[in-house]
Amino acid sequence: MHITPMTDTHAAAVLAIYQAGIDEGDATFETRAPSGRTAAAGATSFW
Repeated sequence: MHITPMTDTHAAAVLAIYQAGIDEGDATFETRAPSGRTAAAGATSFW
């Protein structure tokens, strides 16, 4: 297994996985994943 730090290139996949958790009602009280730009702006709290 090779672990790498998350970067902006991972944003779409991470947000899609997060949205799947939201859709299933297991991830958060949020109703939708943040946009890539919003997630990047709050990267320290989102990532």
